[in-house]
Amino acid sequence: MTRSPTGDDRGAAAVFIASSLFLLAGFVALSIDIGAGTDERRQDQTGADSAALGGSLELVIYSGGGNPVQSALQEIYSLVDDNLGRTVPPSAWDACIDSGALTYGFKTNQAMFGLSGFNPSDCVSLSEDRNTLRVRVPNQNVDATFGQVIGFSSVAVSAAAEAGRNTDYGANSGAIPSGVLLNTPPGTELCIKTGSNAEQSCAGPSTGDFGLFRPYFYGPINGDNSTICNNTESFEGMARAIADGIDHSFSVSPVAPSDPSFAPFVNGGWCPGVPGPPLPNQVDSAAGFQDNDITRGLVLGSTWPSGPAYPGRLDRGPYQYSGVPNRARVFEDKFTGVWTEVDNRPLWDFIDDSAIMPLSCVEVRDVNLHPVHGTTAQVYAALALMRQCLFDAANDLSDPVIFGSEIGDSPRLAGAPLYWEDAKLASNACCYTIKAFVPVWIEGIWVGKNGPSLTCNGTMELVITGGPGADYCRYHPGMNGEIDNEPPGGDKVDSASALLIGCDQLPLAICQQIENAGQPRVLIYDLQLTR
Repeated sequence: MTRSPTGDDRGAAAVFIASSLFLLAGFVALSIDIGAGTDERRQDQTGADSAALGGSLELVIYSGGGNPVQSALQEIYSLVDDNLGRTVPPSAWDACIDSGALTYGFKTNQAMFGLSGFNPSDCVSLSEDRNTLRVRVPNQNVDATFGQVIGFSSVAVSAAAEAGRNTDYGANSGAIPSGVLLNTPPGTELCIKTGSNAEQSCAGPSTGDFGLFRPYFYGPINGDNSTICNNTESFEGMARAIADGIDHSFSVSPVAPSDPSFAPFVNGGWCPGVPGPPLPNQVDSAAGFQDNDITRGLVLGSTWPSGPAYPGRLDRGPYQYSGVPNRARVFEDKFTGVWTEVDNRPLWDFIDDSAIMPLSCVEVRDVNLHPVHGTTAQVYAALALMRQCLFDAANDLSDPVIFGSEIGDSPRLAGAPLYWEDAKLASNACCYTIKAFVPVWIEGIWVGKNGPSLTCNGTMELVITGGPGADYCRYHPGMNGEIDNEPPGGDKVDSASALLIGCDQLPLAICQQIENAGQPRVLIYDLQLTR
C-alpha cells in the first residue's frame, strides 16, 4: 500500500522546487547578461582593432603642423566611438589603466608627448621605435537585466589591440639615411656617399652625397637598450640603417621651414634621454658615412651590438643567382675564400612588357639584358636609357606605371625623404625639412684600391685614374664578375649611387601616394594588426 505524503513532505518539496526555480532563474539571468557582455566585448574588440590600425595610419600619413600624437589620439577616440555607437567620455580615457601596455614603450600621458591638455591616456601607448601602437578600450559597463536577481547589477568588459608597420627589405623597408634635394628630376643618379678620393665619389665630386643625416635608433637593436638613440660609429648605426632602413617613421611638413606656421620636429630631438619626437619632419645634416658603414650596410653585413649577424642589404635579395660562376660577386674573404654575392637584377629588367610608356622605356625594355649577359658598354648604354626613361615617364601626362610588381622584391628599392631645401646645407647645419618621400633604386658601387692589387673580373669596370691608390672598380647591376681587393680586410665601398624613381611609375601596392595637407606622403610599407 502506497503511503501518502505528509504535509511536511509536501512542504519540503515545495521549498526545494522554489529554490531550484530561483537557482535556475539565476543561471538563465547570468547566461543572458553574459551574452550581452560578450556582444559588448565583440564591439569593444572591433573598436580596438579599428582604432589601433587607424591611429597607426594617422601616424604614418601625418603631415600637419601640430602634434602628430594628438592627431593619432583624435583618430583613435573617434574610431572607438564610431564602433561602439556611443561616446566614451574623456574622463574614461583619463582614468583607464592598461596593465598590458607595451613593455618597452611610452604611454601617451607621459609629459614628453606634450598632450596634457588633450586627454592623453595610459591606455594608448607607443613602442620605443614608434612602429607599434596599442589601444585598450576603457571598461564598458553593461547593465544586468536579470543578474540583479543574484546580486550583480552590471558586467564590465574591455578589449585591446596592437598594430604596427611591416618592415621587410626591398620596397617595404624603412627610409635609408639619405635624402633628395628639391627639384631633382626622376632619372637623376645621386650619390649616397662621397668617397675619400673625389675621383671615387660616384664619378666626380660634383655629384656629392645627397643629404646624409643621423639615423638614430628609436628601438633597441637585438634587445640592447644601449643602442636607443645611438648613431655612433662604434655601434655601426649608419651600417645598420643602410641595411635595414631607419627603424622609425617620419612625417612631412606641408609648408616650407620659412613659413610662420611651420612646426619643427627634429629627428632624434629628445636623444639621448628618450627617443623622439615620434614623427620627425626634420633631419640633422651633421653626419656622414664612414667607408665601413656603406661596405657593411650594402654588402658584407655585420653584428650590432650583439646577437645574430645581419646581412648586407644587397646580399639578401632573391636575384643573386648563387651557385653559378661569374655572377656578380663582390669581396672575397681572404681567410675563408667565401665571396659575397649581391642581388644583380638590373632596374630595366623589371619593366612591365604590357605597359604603354614612352619610347625610351620601350627601348630599354627591348634591350632585354639578362643579368649574366651584357658587356660593360651594354650595361652603361642600358643605364643611360633607363635614366631617360624615368625622366620621360615622370613628365608623361598619362603617368604610366612602367614597372611590374616583382620590383617590390628587390632590396635595391628603398624610400628616401625629399627635402624642401634645393641646395646642400653648410657643414653641421641643422636641418633638412622633409617635404615628401620618394622611391630610389640603389644602383652602382665604387670599390677603391686599398692594397697592392685590385682585380675587376668579368664586366666589372677597372678605372685607372693615374693617381697613387686611386684606382677603383665600378659595378652596376647587370654586370657579372668579381671584385678582388688585396690585402685581407682591405675591401671597402668608397661610394654608392641611387636612381630617383617617380612614385607613379611603381605599382600602387608598392608606392602609395596619400595627399594630406597638399603634400604627398609615400607609403613604402604596410600596416597590420600584430596582436
